[in-house]
Amino acid sequence: EAAFLRSRANYHMMLVRQQRSMLVELHWKTDAEFQVEPSRDNCWWDALPRTRLGALDVRCFAPRELALVLCLHGSKHYWASLGWLVDVAELIGQQPGLDWDWIIARAGQLRAKRRLAFALVLARKLLKVDLPDAVVTWLATQPEAGNLAETIVGGLFDPTAPQPNAWQRLRLNFRLYDHWHQRLHHAVDVTMKPGLVEWSRWPLPRYLFFLYLPLRVMALLKKHGQSLAHKR
Repeated sequence: EAAFLRSRANYHMMLVRQQRSMLVELHWKTDAEFQVEPSRDNCWWDALPRTRLGALDVRCFAPRELALVLCLHGSKHYWASLGWLVDVAELIGQQPGLDWDWIIARAGQLRAKRRLAFALVLARKLLKVDLPDAVVTWLATQPEAGNLAETIVGGLFDPTAPQPNAWQRLRLNFRLYDHWHQRLHHAVDVTMKPGLVEWSRWPLPRYLFFLYLPLRVMALLKKHGQSLAHKR
């Protein structure tokens, strides 16, 4: 548990109520790589607006932050749920004064411009979302976002479309990054960073944690080696 909470790659915990098949993800940051909210900023937290949730008033993101969070989250998962894209479209429709300068600038600071553009291209293409001219002009500078949209748009409406395998997901992930060093970092994380799977499968005492790296590498080689052998 301590390793899980310290790990940079982990940012949420899944809580499940089996009796009602209910799942809630408890997040302590929006994303491991693209954290929209400032870290450890009490002034930001105190200034958050509130919204009504049942009988409670709860803190929520400002509209510009929420728009970016929704775009980055959906793009990370290749918009597997069309409902996520509808959320983006509805938010844009309800917030005509959305601060697009801040959204694009913040995406640039996070090096997540391609993910933002991917979301907005799909929203325009599939849901006819009306964007300001300045945003449309900016999208024209992100051609790979349009290519990504063409790659996945057919599968969104075809329930028989095969799900991407591990190598295809890795290639898609590489295309989502703005810079080559992000791709390299992702490749290292995927292949060499132990995580919840390893900690759950092989519960080791702290002084043997160094074994998690070779265990992960061997498990990946076995899994994908068998997959390649089966295809042949």
